This record gives sequence, C-alpha cells and structure tokens, in this order.
Amino acid sequence: MSDMLTLCSVASIKASRHACADHELSFSKTLQAKNLLLYHIKQLTWPDKHINTLVEFFWHLKSTPCTT
Repeated sequence: MSDMLTLCSVASIKASRHACADHELSFSKTLQAKNLLLYHIKQLTWPDKHINTLVEFFWHLKSTPCTT
C-alpha cells in the first residue's frame, strides 16, 4: 500500500462561462429552470411533501396574472 496522495484540479469547480446568475434570469428562463430543479431534487430523494410544495409554488407563480 502506498502513502502517496495525488491531487488534481477539478474543472467543475469553476462556473461555466455560459452560466447566468439566478437574479439575471428572465421569468420564462426561471420557469424552464424549475423543471431541472424539480427533476434533480426528485433524484436526490427529497421528501415528497417538499417537492409537492415547490410544484405548487411554481404552479401559482405561473398561473397568477401579472398586474404591472
């Protein structure tokens, strides 16, 4: 057995040059991103109660007419 440790840089630590800050997302892009969010939290086995709460939140967000 070796006592050697090898470290390598990880490219995933640096954000993609195509990344956009959450607060810069348009409303339509936010609604598109929620699909990926919901998919991944389901894969991480979040409690169904929490997932359903987020689904309901996004449904109300999309369904409420804009008043401005």
